[in-house]
Amino acid sequence: MTHDLSTGLIVWFNIFSRLVIMMLISVVVISYALLLGKNTGKGRPQGVMLFGVFLILGSVYKLWGFLSYDYYVLSFQPLPEQVIFARYIGSVGLRVLGLIIATGVLLLKDIFRKSFIVLCALTLCALYWKHPFFVFENIAQHTEQLFSHTTVTGELAYPLYPWISLLFNYTVDIVFCASALFYFTRPKVKEQFH
Repeated sequence: MTHDLSTGLIVWFNIFSRLVIMMLISVVVISYALLLGKNTGKGRPQGVMLFGVFLILGSVYKLWGFLSYDYYVLSFQPLPEQVIFARYIGSVGLRVLGLIIATGVLLLKDIFRKSFIVLCALTLCALYWKHPFFVFENIAQHTEQLFSHTTVTGELAYPLYPWISLLFNYTVDIVFCASALFYFTRPKVKEQFH
């Protein structure tokens, strides 16, 4: 009973600490976006602010997750080490590119609006490769092993967990990218960029 209670407390502490960190990052990002607006002297549409802030938050959150290369390797097993490393470098590069594009969008630069459109279109086209199912199975197995202190060799105790995670990640990417594609291609929004 005590083991289950301590495991539950660890899980909730982990969730709570991540939420606090994301809230602090959100405050910094929103302040950054507002300062960029004051520096340009030109008001920007709320949608531009919203997409810019969300792109920064998503990029920072993912970069934070990439701090542990070993966890990344664990997630992408059984891919060869060279493929995992190349994918890791590409993932980090895309997140840094996301930060640059978001800053350019917040500054109302048209090249960055177009870059954002391309990034969203590529994300939608590569969704299957961005979020392969086996990664969510690996994470579920790792999580079960971590909290049960046993090796998971067969069926997962919670076989729906990888499917729920996959569906959540697909939904977030599809909604965000499709909304951005719709928003940033509207003529009134295009006019705001120079």
